[in-house]
Amino acid sequence: MRPWTPERRKRQSALAKARWLEPKFRKMQAELRKSRNADPDFQKHRLAACKKFWDDPVRSAKARANRKKLGLRDRKQHSKTMKDIVSRPEFRERLVERSRKIMKANWANPTWRERISALGKARFKNQKYRAHISKTMAETNRRMHLHKPTSLERLTHALLKKHKIRFKPEHLIKSAATSVDAFLPDHNIAVYADGDYWHRDQETKTKDLKINKRLNRLGIAVHRIREAKFESDFNRLLKRIKVV
Repeated sequence: MRPWTPERRKRQSALAKARWLEPKFRKMQAELRKSRNADPDFQKHRLAACKKFWDDPVRSAKARANRKKLGLRDRKQHSKTMKDIVSRPEFRERLVERSRKIMKANWANPTWRERISALGKARFKNQKYRAHISKTMAETNRRMHLHKPTSLERLTHALLKKHKIRFKPEHLIKSAATSVDAFLPDHNIAVYADGDYWHRDQETKTKDLKINKRLNRLGIAVHRIREAKFESDFNRLLKRIKVV
């Protein structure tokens, strides 16, 4: 067998990249993966091979050592690449759509719902699990409160300051489980700056209406400023404040 020289590695890498650019090759690989995943004999063989590999102390130790050799620079580059991919709106939209389809298919299955319900009840009997969930929710609320404001939110904050209206930016209302873009304590009004991209579909609009109802039950009025009608919606807020 020929040794893996740097030139050979580069050549093989270029060949693999060229193959993945071909739609036929990607389709063939996807069909192959589906057929293998559907084959129980192949799954048993793969599990047995993995177990045999990790049970071997020499081979498993060598694999762990190779994993540790991954330099900090490579890890940073991988992290940067993944952040770049996740930051693309089309990727997030495709991921959300796929997750929704999977959840709808699962919830349509009564057996799956019963299993999830039984699992949840069994977990919540454990004190450690309840403490872990409580800690996680507190951390989630803290991150919601500290998230960076969007350009539309920053513009709303700047205009509120310009008109000398006292407000609390990124105000967390725990009882309503929501983070308000700007809360006006003198008028008890929660202001949201809704971008056109993230608030365009019907499901998000329904979610926004539910948040509005939760805040209204607490006696808090809600005013939403849409990106497409920013100027008119902000002027309506100013008129509303004078009335209040």
